[in-house]
Amino acid sequence: MFTMIVLQLGHVADFLSGIQFLHAANNVLPLDDASRERLSKKIIEFDHLLSCLFSVVSSDDITRLTELPDILEALRLFTARMVLLYRLGHLDKLKSDGSIPEGTEDSNIQDMMSMIAAQPASRDLPKHIVLMSNDLPKIETRIMGINFQVVTKGNRNGFLLAETHISFLEAFLSTLLNSEAFAHREGLQIEIMQSSSATEAVIEFSTTGGKLTVTLPDSWNPSEVDNHAKLNEHLVKLGTYVLANCIILPAHEKVLEQLLGIERAFERATLFCRTGMLRSRALGNDVGQISDWQHLIEKTYAFQNDAPDIKPRKLSEQPGDEKPDIGLGELNSHRDLAVSSVINQSLWDKAGWQGMMYGYVGPAQPPLLGLIFSSAETAKSIFEEWQDRFGRDDVNDEIRISIVKGIDRKNPYYYRACISRDMNAIANDEARRFVSIARMTTMTVSDHKNLELFQRAFVTLGCYFLLPAIFNGKGKPQLLREWAILKRGLHVREAWQIGCHDPDSMVVTLKDDVIIPDGEGSPPIHELLAWHQEMKSRRR
Repeated sequence: MFTMIVLQLGHVADFLSGIQFLHAANNVLPLDDASRERLSKKIIEFDHLLSCLFSVVSSDDITRLTELPDILEALRLFTARMVLLYRLGHLDKLKSDGSIPEGTEDSNIQDMMSMIAAQPASRDLPKHIVLMSNDLPKIETRIMGINFQVVTKGNRNGFLLAETHISFLEAFLSTLLNSEAFAHREGLQIEIMQSSSATEAVIEFSTTGGKLTVTLPDSWNPSEVDNHAKLNEHLVKLGTYVLANCIILPAHEKVLEQLLGIERAFERATLFCRTGMLRSRALGNDVGQISDWQHLIEKTYAFQNDAPDIKPRKLSEQPGDEKPDIGLGELNSHRDLAVSSVINQSLWDKAGWQGMMYGYVGPAQPPLLGLIFSSAETAKSIFEEWQDRFGRDDVNDEIRISIVKGIDRKNPYYYRACISRDMNAIANDEARRFVSIARMTTMTVSDHKNLELFQRAFVTLGCYFLLPAIFNGKGKPQLLREWAILKRGLHVREAWQIGCHDPDSMVVTLKDDVIIPDGEGSPPIHELLAWHQEMKSRRR
Protein backbone atom coordinates (compact mmCIF):
# COMPACT_ATOMS: atom_id res chain seq x y z
CA MET A 1 0.00 0.00 0.00
CA PHE A 2 2.77 2.45 0.96
CA THR A 3 4.72 1.76 -2.23
CA MET A 4 1.67 2.29 -4.43
CA ILE A 5 0.64 5.51 -2.67
CA VAL A 6 4.06 7.15 -2.97
CA LEU A 7 4.27 6.12 -6.63
CA GLN A 8 0.88 7.73 -7.31
CA LEU A 9 2.23 10.89 -5.65
CA GLY A 10 5.45 10.82 -7.68
CA HIS A 11 7.73 10.45 -4.61
CA VAL A 12 10.61 8.57 -6.23
CA ALA A 13 12.90 8.26 -3.17
CA ASP A 14 10.10 6.91 -0.98
CA PHE A 15 9.15 4.48 -3.74
CA LEU A 16 12.70 3.09 -3.66
CA SER A 17 12.36 2.56 0.10
CA GLY A 18 9.11 0.70 -0.47
CA ILE A 19 10.73 -1.60 -3.04
CA GLN A 20 13.65 -2.25 -0.70
CA PHE A 21 11.19 -3.26 2.03
CA LEU A 22 9.38 -5.65 -0.37
CA HIS A 23 12.67 -7.30 -1.35
CA ALA A 24 13.57 -7.67 2.33
CA ALA A 25 10.19 -9.23 3.06
CA ASN A 26 10.64 -11.63 0.15
CA ASN A 27 14.08 -12.69 1.41
CA VAL A 28 13.49 -12.84 5.17
CA LEU A 29 9.85 -13.64 5.92
CA PRO A 30 8.84 -17.32 6.12
CA LEU A 31 6.54 -17.18 3.09
CA ASP A 32 5.11 -20.20 1.33
CA ASP A 33 5.84 -20.64 -2.38
CA ALA A 34 2.56 -19.12 -3.51
CA SER A 35 2.99 -16.00 -1.35
CA ARG A 36 6.60 -15.57 -2.45
CA GLU A 37 5.53 -15.80 -6.09
CA ARG A 38 2.78 -13.20 -5.57
CA LEU A 39 5.25 -10.82 -3.93
CA SER A 40 7.77 -11.28 -6.76
CA LYS A 41 5.07 -10.52 -9.31
CA LYS A 42 4.07 -7.42 -7.32
CA ILE A 43 7.67 -6.13 -7.48
CA ILE A 44 7.69 -6.71 -11.27
CA GLU A 45 4.38 -4.85 -11.50
CA PHE A 46 5.87 -1.90 -9.60
CA ASP A 47 8.85 -1.97 -11.98
CA HIS A 48 6.47 -1.64 -14.95
CA LEU A 49 4.50 1.15 -13.26
CA LEU A 50 7.68 3.12 -12.54
CA SER A 51 8.68 2.72 -16.19
CA CYS A 52 5.32 4.23 -17.14
CA LEU A 53 6.01 7.18 -14.85
CA PHE A 54 9.43 7.77 -16.42
CA SER A 55 7.89 7.63 -19.90
CA VAL A 56 5.55 10.59 -19.29
CA VAL A 57 7.33 13.01 -16.94
CA SER A 58 9.02 16.07 -18.43
CA SER A 59 12.63 16.21 -19.59
CA ASP A 60 13.28 18.68 -16.77
CA ASP A 61 12.32 15.98 -14.27
CA ILE A 62 14.38 13.35 -16.09
CA THR A 63 17.51 15.53 -15.78
CA ARG A 64 17.18 15.26 -11.98
CA LEU A 65 17.51 11.45 -12.11
CA THR A 66 21.03 11.08 -13.52
CA GLU A 67 22.21 9.08 -10.48
CA LEU A 68 19.23 6.74 -10.41
CA PRO A 69 19.99 4.01 -13.05
CA ASP A 70 22.49 2.10 -10.86
CA ILE A 71 20.07 2.17 -7.91
CA LEU A 72 17.30 0.77 -10.12
CA GLU A 73 19.58 -2.02 -11.29
CA ALA A 74 20.49 -2.92 -7.69
CA LEU A 75 16.78 -3.05 -6.78
CA ARG A 76 16.10 -5.19 -9.89
CA LEU A 77 13.82 -2.59 -11.47
CA PHE A 78 15.15 -3.38 -14.92
CA THR A 79 12.31 -2.05 -17.08
CA ALA A 80 12.29 1.28 -15.25
CA ARG A 81 16.08 1.49 -15.64
CA MET A 82 15.78 0.85 -19.37
CA VAL A 83 13.18 3.61 -19.88
CA LEU A 84 15.14 6.08 -17.75
CA LEU A 85 18.44 5.47 -19.57
CA TYR A 86 16.58 5.86 -22.87
CA ARG A 87 15.09 9.20 -21.72
CA LEU A 88 18.55 10.32 -20.54
CA GLY A 89 19.96 9.59 -24.01
CA HIS A 90 22.08 6.52 -23.16
CA LEU A 91 20.75 4.08 -25.74
CA ASP A 92 24.31 2.90 -26.40
CA LYS A 93 24.57 1.74 -22.78
CA LEU A 94 21.35 -0.29 -23.10
CA LYS A 95 22.68 -1.98 -26.22
CA SER A 96 26.15 -2.68 -24.80
CA ASP A 97 24.92 -4.24 -21.53
CA GLY A 98 22.33 -6.44 -23.24
CA SER A 99 19.24 -4.65 -21.89
CA ILE A 100 18.19 -4.31 -25.53
CA PRO A 101 18.96 -7.35 -27.72
CA GLU A 102 21.69 -6.88 -30.30
CA GLY A 103 20.38 -5.98 -33.74
CA THR A 104 17.17 -4.33 -32.52
CA GLU A 105 16.28 -1.42 -34.82
CA ASP A 106 16.05 2.02 -33.25
CA SER A 107 12.55 2.39 -34.71
CA ASN A 108 11.45 -0.74 -32.86
CA ILE A 109 12.88 0.63 -29.61
CA GLN A 110 10.98 3.87 -30.15
CA ASP A 111 7.77 1.89 -30.76
CA MET A 112 8.30 -0.04 -27.54
CA MET A 113 8.77 3.18 -25.56
CA SER A 114 5.67 4.69 -27.18
CA MET A 115 3.68 1.63 -26.17
CA ILE A 116 4.80 2.02 -22.55
CA ALA A 117 3.77 5.69 -22.54
CA ALA A 118 0.39 4.76 -24.01
CA GLN A 119 -0.54 2.31 -21.24
CA PRO A 120 -3.58 3.26 -19.11
CA ALA A 121 -1.31 3.35 -16.05
CA SER A 122 0.74 6.13 -17.67
CA ARG A 123 -2.35 8.32 -17.82
CA ASP A 124 -3.22 7.75 -14.17
CA LEU A 125 0.26 8.47 -12.82
CA PRO A 126 1.45 12.03 -12.06
CA LYS A 127 3.25 14.03 -14.75
CA HIS A 128 5.83 15.35 -12.27
CA ILE A 129 8.15 13.74 -9.75
CA VAL A 130 8.63 14.91 -6.17
CA LEU A 131 12.24 14.66 -5.10
CA MET A 132 14.34 16.77 -2.78
CA SER A 133 17.59 18.06 -4.23
CA ASN A 134 19.71 21.18 -3.94
CA ASP A 135 18.23 22.52 -7.17
CA LEU A 136 14.60 21.74 -6.28
CA PRO A 137 12.69 24.20 -8.48
CA LYS A 138 9.13 23.39 -7.49
CA ILE A 139 6.56 20.82 -6.43
CA GLU A 140 3.56 20.54 -8.74
CA THR A 141 0.16 18.92 -8.50
CA ARG A 142 -3.35 19.31 -9.88
CA ILE A 143 -6.19 19.94 -7.44
CA MET A 144 -9.75 20.76 -8.53
CA GLY A 145 -8.37 21.18 -12.05
CA ILE A 146 -5.95 23.90 -10.90
CA ASN A 147 -2.26 23.35 -11.58
CA PHE A 148 -0.63 24.26 -8.27
CA GLN A 149 3.08 25.00 -8.25
CA VAL A 150 4.88 25.50 -4.94
CA VAL A 151 8.27 27.17 -5.26
CA THR A 152 10.67 27.26 -2.32
CA LYS A 153 14.31 26.90 -1.32
CA GLY A 154 16.00 23.68 -2.38
CA ASN A 155 16.87 22.64 1.17
CA ARG A 156 15.34 20.28 3.70
CA ASN A 157 13.21 22.88 5.48
CA GLY A 158 12.01 24.37 2.21
CA PHE A 159 11.08 20.94 0.85
CA LEU A 160 9.11 20.08 4.01
CA LEU A 161 7.27 23.40 3.91
CA ALA A 162 6.39 22.86 0.24
CA GLU A 163 5.06 19.37 0.99
CA THR A 164 3.13 20.70 3.99
CA HIS A 165 1.37 23.33 1.88
CA ILE A 166 0.59 20.94 -0.98
CA SER A 167 -0.65 18.20 1.38
CA PHE A 168 -2.87 20.67 3.21
CA LEU A 169 -4.48 21.92 -0.02
CA GLU A 170 -5.03 18.39 -1.34
CA ALA A 171 -6.73 17.31 1.90
CA PHE A 172 -8.69 20.56 2.27
CA LEU A 173 -10.04 20.68 -1.29
CA SER A 174 -10.61 16.95 -1.76
CA THR A 175 -14.26 17.21 -0.69
CA LEU A 176 -15.01 19.79 -3.39
CA LEU A 177 -14.19 17.52 -6.36
CA ASN A 178 -17.77 16.33 -6.91
CA SER A 179 -19.54 19.25 -5.25
CA GLU A 180 -21.21 22.22 -6.95
CA ALA A 181 -18.02 24.23 -6.58
CA PHE A 182 -15.68 24.72 -9.52
CA ALA A 183 -12.34 26.39 -10.08
CA HIS A 184 -11.91 29.40 -12.35
CA ARG A 185 -8.11 29.67 -12.40
CA GLU A 186 -5.87 27.43 -14.54
CA GLY A 187 -2.87 27.65 -12.27
CA LEU A 188 -1.66 29.12 -9.01
CA GLN A 189 1.96 29.57 -8.01
CA ILE A 190 2.72 29.63 -4.30
CA GLU A 191 6.15 31.02 -3.47
CA ILE A 192 7.32 30.25 0.07
CA MET A 193 10.01 32.44 1.59
CA GLN A 194 11.49 32.36 5.07
CA SER A 195 12.71 35.58 6.65
CA SER A 196 14.72 36.22 9.80
CA SER A 197 12.82 39.49 10.31
CA ALA A 198 9.35 37.94 10.04
CA THR A 199 7.50 37.31 13.32
CA GLU A 200 4.31 35.87 11.82
CA ALA A 201 3.07 34.38 8.57
CA VAL A 202 2.14 36.83 5.81
CA ILE A 203 0.19 35.93 2.64
CA GLU A 204 0.02 38.25 -0.36
CA PHE A 205 -2.01 37.56 -3.51
CA SER A 206 -1.16 39.06 -6.90
CA THR A 207 -4.08 39.09 -9.33
CA THR A 208 -1.75 39.48 -12.32
CA GLY A 209 -0.48 36.04 -13.26
CA GLY A 210 -2.04 34.39 -10.22
CA LYS A 211 0.57 34.14 -7.49
CA LEU A 212 0.48 33.72 -3.72
CA THR A 213 3.59 34.84 -1.86
CA VAL A 214 3.96 33.28 1.58
CA THR A 215 6.50 34.72 4.01
CA LEU A 216 7.21 32.69 7.15
CA PRO A 217 9.56 33.22 10.09
CA ASP A 218 12.75 31.25 9.46
CA SER A 219 12.40 29.76 12.94
CA TRP A 220 9.34 27.77 11.83
CA ASN A 221 10.46 24.18 11.39
CA PRO A 222 7.57 21.97 10.20
CA SER A 223 9.13 18.93 11.92
CA GLU A 224 8.98 20.52 15.38
CA VAL A 225 5.73 20.08 17.30
CA ASP A 226 6.14 23.49 18.99
CA ASN A 227 5.52 25.20 15.63
CA HIS A 228 2.38 23.26 14.68
CA ALA A 229 -0.23 25.54 16.27
CA LYS A 230 1.06 28.63 14.44
CA LEU A 231 1.57 26.68 11.22
CA ASN A 232 -1.98 25.29 11.41
CA GLU A 233 -3.37 28.79 11.83
CA HIS A 234 -1.41 29.91 8.76
CA LEU A 235 -2.58 26.93 6.67
CA VAL A 236 -6.23 27.64 7.50
CA LYS A 237 -5.69 31.22 6.31
CA LEU A 238 -4.04 29.87 3.15
CA GLY A 239 -7.12 27.71 2.52
CA THR A 240 -9.42 30.73 2.72
CA TYR A 241 -7.19 32.65 0.26
CA VAL A 242 -7.38 29.79 -2.23
CA LEU A 243 -11.15 29.52 -1.83
CA ALA A 244 -11.62 33.26 -2.29
CA ASN A 245 -9.34 33.64 -5.31
CA CYS A 246 -9.60 30.33 -7.19
CA ILE A 247 -12.97 28.68 -6.46
CA ILE A 248 -16.55 29.65 -7.33
CA LEU A 249 -19.23 28.40 -4.93
CA PRO A 250 -22.64 28.73 -6.65
CA ALA A 251 -24.47 27.36 -3.60
CA HIS A 252 -21.95 28.82 -1.18
CA GLU A 253 -23.89 28.23 2.04
CA LYS A 254 -24.51 24.57 1.22
CA VAL A 255 -20.95 23.88 0.08
CA LEU A 256 -19.34 25.72 3.00
CA GLU A 257 -21.57 23.91 5.49
CA GLN A 258 -20.49 20.59 3.99
CA LEU A 259 -16.85 21.61 3.78
CA LEU A 260 -16.43 23.20 7.18
CA GLY A 261 -19.17 21.42 9.10
CA ILE A 262 -19.86 17.82 8.14
CA GLU A 263 -16.48 17.21 6.50
CA ARG A 264 -14.49 19.32 9.03
CA ALA A 265 -12.07 20.05 6.20
CA PHE A 266 -9.68 22.35 8.06
CA GLU A 267 -9.26 19.86 10.90
CA ARG A 268 -8.70 16.94 8.53
CA ALA A 269 -6.30 18.89 6.33
CA THR A 270 -4.07 20.02 9.18
CA LEU A 271 -3.92 16.44 10.50
CA PHE A 272 -2.75 14.94 7.21
CA CYS A 273 -0.16 17.51 6.14
CA ARG A 274 2.66 16.40 8.48
CA THR A 275 4.38 14.30 5.84
CA GLY A 276 7.86 14.76 7.34
CA MET A 277 6.89 13.51 10.79
CA LEU A 278 4.95 10.55 9.38
CA ARG A 279 7.85 9.56 7.15
CA SER A 280 10.33 9.88 10.01
CA ARG A 281 8.31 7.47 12.13
CA ALA A 282 8.08 4.94 9.31
CA LEU A 283 11.50 5.21 7.63
CA GLY A 284 13.77 6.91 10.14
CA ASN A 285 14.17 10.35 8.50
CA ASP A 286 11.77 13.08 7.44
CA VAL A 287 12.94 13.50 3.82
CA GLY A 288 13.97 10.85 1.29
CA GLN A 289 16.80 11.71 -1.12
CA ILE A 290 18.75 10.00 -3.88
CA SER A 291 21.87 10.63 -1.80
CA ASP A 292 20.51 8.09 0.74
CA TRP A 293 21.43 5.45 -1.87
CA GLN A 294 24.93 6.70 -2.54
CA HIS A 295 26.44 3.29 -1.77
CA LEU A 296 24.72 1.86 -4.85
CA ILE A 297 25.72 4.63 -7.27
CA GLU A 298 28.72 3.77 -9.45
CA LYS A 299 28.19 6.29 -12.23
CA THR A 300 26.22 9.40 -13.12
CA TYR A 301 24.45 9.28 -16.49
CA ALA A 302 24.40 12.86 -17.72
CA PHE A 303 21.40 14.00 -19.74
CA GLN A 304 22.36 14.07 -23.42
CA ASN A 305 21.36 16.91 -25.73
CA ASP A 306 19.99 14.43 -28.26
CA ALA A 307 17.98 12.47 -25.67
CA PRO A 308 14.70 11.42 -27.32
CA ASP A 309 11.21 12.36 -26.19
CA ILE A 310 8.56 9.67 -26.04
CA LYS A 311 5.25 10.24 -27.78
CA PRO A 312 2.46 7.90 -26.60
CA ARG A 313 1.21 5.56 -29.29
CA LYS A 314 -2.53 5.32 -29.83
CA LEU A 315 -3.56 1.83 -28.78
CA SER A 316 -6.05 -0.01 -30.95
CA GLU A 317 -9.33 -1.00 -29.31
CA GLN A 318 -9.68 -4.65 -28.39
CA PRO A 319 -12.92 -6.68 -28.18
CA GLY A 320 -14.39 -6.29 -24.72
CA ASP A 321 -12.59 -3.00 -23.96
CA GLU A 322 -14.69 -0.71 -21.83
CA LYS A 323 -15.49 2.68 -23.27
CA PRO A 324 -14.23 5.60 -21.17
CA ASP A 325 -16.84 7.42 -19.17
CA ILE A 326 -17.27 10.83 -20.80
CA GLY A 327 -20.46 11.72 -19.02
CA LEU A 328 -21.07 13.91 -16.00
CA GLY A 329 -20.76 11.16 -13.41
CA GLU A 330 -18.58 11.45 -10.34
CA LEU A 331 -14.87 12.05 -10.82
CA ASN A 332 -12.44 9.72 -9.08
CA SER A 333 -9.31 11.84 -9.24
CA HIS A 334 -8.27 15.48 -9.38
CA ARG A 335 -6.37 14.56 -12.57
CA ASP A 336 -9.73 13.89 -14.24
CA LEU A 337 -10.54 17.61 -14.05
CA ALA A 338 -8.80 20.51 -15.78
CA VAL A 339 -9.41 24.24 -15.90
CA SER A 340 -8.83 25.79 -19.32
CA SER A 341 -9.39 29.53 -19.42
CA VAL A 342 -8.10 32.78 -20.88
CA ILE A 343 -10.10 34.75 -18.32
CA ASN A 344 -8.37 35.95 -15.18
CA GLN A 345 -11.46 36.28 -13.02
CA SER A 346 -9.85 38.60 -10.50
CA LEU A 347 -8.79 41.08 -13.19
CA TRP A 348 -12.04 40.95 -15.16
CA ASP A 349 -14.06 41.63 -12.01
CA LYS A 350 -12.17 44.91 -11.65
CA ALA A 351 -11.83 45.89 -15.31
CA GLY A 352 -15.41 46.99 -15.93
CA TRP A 353 -15.96 45.45 -19.37
CA GLN A 354 -18.66 47.57 -21.04
CA GLY A 355 -18.83 46.33 -24.61
CA MET A 356 -17.10 46.19 -27.99
CA MET A 357 -16.15 48.72 -30.63
CA TYR A 358 -14.85 48.44 -34.16
CA GLY A 359 -12.22 50.44 -36.02
CA TYR A 360 -11.25 50.68 -39.67
CA VAL A 361 -7.71 51.94 -40.44
CA GLY A 362 -7.40 51.49 -44.21
CA PRO A 363 -7.85 48.96 -47.02
CA ALA A 364 -4.44 47.34 -46.44
CA GLN A 365 -4.54 47.37 -42.63
CA PRO A 366 -6.27 44.82 -40.35
CA PRO A 367 -9.43 46.24 -38.77
CA LEU A 368 -9.62 46.80 -35.02
CA LEU A 369 -11.84 45.06 -32.48
CA GLY A 370 -11.72 46.90 -29.19
CA LEU A 371 -12.85 45.57 -25.82
CA ILE A 372 -14.16 48.58 -23.91
CA PHE A 373 -13.14 48.76 -20.24
CA SER A 374 -13.56 51.43 -17.60
CA SER A 375 -10.27 50.69 -15.78
CA ALA A 376 -7.18 51.43 -17.89
CA GLU A 377 -4.67 49.78 -15.56
CA THR A 378 -6.66 46.57 -15.21
CA ALA A 379 -7.29 46.42 -18.96
CA LYS A 380 -3.54 46.72 -19.54
CA SER A 381 -2.96 43.89 -17.05
CA ILE A 382 -5.43 41.65 -18.92
CA PHE A 383 -3.72 42.22 -22.26
CA GLU A 384 -0.25 42.05 -20.73
CA GLU A 385 -1.12 38.61 -19.39
CA TRP A 386 -2.44 37.57 -22.81
CA GLN A 387 0.67 38.85 -24.60
CA ASP A 388 2.92 37.01 -22.15
CA ARG A 389 0.96 33.84 -22.75
CA PHE A 390 0.15 33.96 -26.49
CA GLY A 391 2.47 36.67 -27.83
CA ARG A 392 1.44 39.63 -29.95
CA ASP A 393 0.16 37.17 -32.56
CA ASP A 394 -2.35 34.60 -31.28
CA VAL A 395 -1.30 32.10 -33.94
CA ASN A 396 -3.51 29.26 -32.66
CA ASP A 397 -6.46 31.56 -31.90
CA GLU A 398 -6.63 30.36 -28.32
CA ILE A 399 -8.58 33.49 -27.36
CA ARG A 400 -11.99 32.69 -28.84
CA ILE A 401 -14.19 35.66 -29.82
CA SER A 402 -17.87 34.91 -30.50
CA ILE A 403 -20.63 37.25 -31.58
CA VAL A 404 -24.12 35.77 -31.36
CA LYS A 405 -26.93 37.64 -33.10
CA GLY A 406 -30.70 37.18 -33.01
CA ILE A 407 -31.11 36.86 -29.24
CA ASP A 408 -34.12 39.23 -28.86
CA ARG A 409 -37.21 39.35 -31.10
CA LYS A 410 -38.21 42.79 -29.84
CA ASN A 411 -34.73 44.16 -30.45
CA PRO A 412 -33.45 42.32 -33.54
CA TYR A 413 -30.07 44.11 -33.63
CA TYR A 414 -29.09 43.18 -30.10
CA TYR A 415 -26.23 40.69 -29.97
CA ARG A 416 -24.06 39.05 -27.33
CA ALA A 417 -20.25 38.99 -27.35
CA CYS A 418 -18.39 36.17 -25.64
CA ILE A 419 -14.70 35.68 -24.85
CA SER A 420 -13.51 32.19 -23.94
CA ARG A 421 -10.75 29.63 -24.55
CA ASP A 422 -10.84 27.83 -27.89
CA MET A 423 -11.66 24.18 -27.20
CA ASN A 424 -9.16 22.94 -29.81
CA ALA A 425 -6.40 24.25 -27.56
CA ILE A 426 -7.26 21.68 -24.87
CA ALA A 427 -7.93 18.70 -27.15
CA ASN A 428 -4.73 16.90 -26.08
CA ASP A 429 -5.34 17.13 -22.33
CA GLU A 430 -6.19 13.75 -20.82
CA ALA A 431 -8.70 15.10 -18.30
CA ARG A 432 -12.23 13.68 -18.44
CA ARG A 433 -13.90 17.00 -17.69
CA PHE A 434 -12.98 20.61 -18.31
CA VAL A 435 -13.99 23.88 -16.71
CA SER A 436 -13.83 26.81 -19.10
CA ILE A 437 -14.55 30.35 -17.94
CA ALA A 438 -16.15 32.83 -20.33
CA ARG A 439 -17.09 36.50 -20.16
CA MET A 440 -20.14 37.85 -21.99
CA THR A 441 -21.75 41.20 -22.60
CA THR A 442 -24.91 42.15 -24.49
CA MET A 443 -24.62 44.92 -27.08
CA THR A 444 -27.87 46.91 -27.19
CA VAL A 445 -27.32 48.56 -30.57
CA SER A 446 -29.84 49.90 -33.08
CA ASP A 447 -28.14 48.51 -36.21
CA HIS A 448 -25.28 46.26 -37.36
CA LYS A 449 -23.55 48.87 -39.51
CA ASN A 450 -20.25 48.97 -37.60
CA LEU A 451 -20.17 45.21 -37.12
CA GLU A 452 -20.79 44.57 -40.82
CA LEU A 453 -18.08 47.05 -41.89
CA PHE A 454 -15.67 45.27 -39.57
CA GLN A 455 -16.69 41.86 -40.92
CA ARG A 456 -16.12 42.92 -44.54
CA ALA A 457 -12.64 44.22 -43.75
CA PHE A 458 -11.88 41.07 -41.75
CA VAL A 459 -13.00 38.75 -44.56
CA THR A 460 -10.87 40.68 -47.06
CA LEU A 461 -7.65 40.56 -45.03
CA GLY A 462 -8.28 37.43 -42.94
CA CYS A 463 -7.10 39.00 -39.70
CA TYR A 464 -7.77 41.80 -37.20
CA PHE A 465 -6.26 43.38 -34.12
CA LEU A 466 -7.80 42.73 -30.71
CA LEU A 467 -6.98 45.54 -28.28
CA PRO A 468 -8.27 47.29 -25.17
CA ALA A 469 -10.25 50.51 -25.32
CA ILE A 470 -10.87 52.77 -22.33
CA PHE A 471 -14.11 54.71 -21.81
CA ASN A 472 -14.63 56.82 -18.69
CA GLY A 473 -18.14 57.99 -19.57
CA LYS A 474 -17.10 61.08 -21.53
CA GLY A 475 -16.11 61.53 -25.15
CA LYS A 476 -14.96 58.56 -27.25
CA PRO A 477 -13.20 55.38 -26.11
CA GLN A 478 -9.40 55.56 -26.21
CA LEU A 479 -7.72 52.69 -28.04
CA LEU A 480 -4.52 51.33 -26.44
CA ARG A 481 -2.75 50.20 -29.62
CA GLU A 482 0.45 49.12 -27.87
CA TRP A 483 -1.44 46.18 -26.35
CA ALA A 484 -2.90 44.93 -29.65
CA ILE A 485 -2.90 41.18 -30.44
CA LEU A 486 -3.20 39.94 -34.02
CA LYS A 487 -5.98 37.39 -34.51
CA ARG A 488 -7.45 35.39 -37.37
CA GLY A 489 -10.45 33.69 -35.81
CA LEU A 490 -13.86 35.26 -35.32
CA HIS A 491 -17.16 33.42 -34.84
CA VAL A 492 -20.26 35.37 -35.86
CA ARG A 493 -23.33 33.19 -35.26
CA GLU A 494 -27.10 33.28 -35.33
CA ALA A 495 -28.52 32.19 -31.98
CA TRP A 496 -31.07 29.81 -33.50
CA GLN A 497 -28.25 27.71 -35.03
CA ILE A 498 -26.61 26.96 -31.68
CA GLY A 499 -27.42 23.60 -30.11
CA CYS A 500 -26.15 21.35 -27.34
CA HIS A 501 -22.42 20.54 -27.30
CA ASP A 502 -21.74 23.75 -29.22
CA PRO A 503 -18.78 25.85 -27.95
CA ASP A 504 -21.16 28.83 -27.79
CA SER A 505 -23.97 26.99 -26.00
CA MET A 506 -23.43 29.05 -22.83
CA VAL A 507 -24.04 32.30 -24.74
CA VAL A 508 -27.78 31.73 -25.16
CA THR A 509 -29.91 31.69 -21.99
CA LEU A 510 -33.50 30.85 -21.08
CA LYS A 511 -34.22 34.58 -20.78
CA ASP A 512 -33.46 35.15 -24.47
CA ASP A 513 -36.32 35.40 -26.99
CA VAL A 514 -34.39 33.90 -29.90
CA ILE A 515 -35.28 34.91 -33.45
CA ILE A 516 -36.04 31.77 -35.48
CA PRO A 517 -36.56 32.13 -39.25
CA ASP A 518 -39.88 31.01 -40.69
CA GLY A 519 -39.78 27.46 -41.97
CA GLU A 520 -37.23 26.19 -39.46
CA GLY A 521 -39.19 23.35 -37.87
CA SER A 522 -36.45 21.85 -35.67
CA PRO A 523 -33.81 24.49 -35.06
CA PRO A 524 -30.85 23.39 -32.86
CA ILE A 525 -31.71 26.10 -30.32
CA HIS A 526 -34.80 24.15 -29.20
CA GLU A 527 -32.63 21.27 -27.97
CA LEU A 528 -30.28 23.68 -26.22
CA LEU A 529 -33.06 25.57 -24.41
CA ALA A 530 -34.63 22.26 -23.35
CA TRP A 531 -31.27 21.22 -21.86
CA HIS A 532 -30.95 24.57 -20.05
CA GLN A 533 -34.43 24.05 -18.60
CA GLU A 534 -33.54 20.53 -17.44
CA MET A 535 -30.36 21.80 -15.73
CA LYS A 536 -32.36 24.55 -14.02
CA SER A 537 -34.88 22.02 -12.71
CA ARG A 538 -32.09 19.81 -11.31
CA ARG A 539 -30.65 22.71 -9.34
CA ARG A 540 -33.92 23.42 -7.53
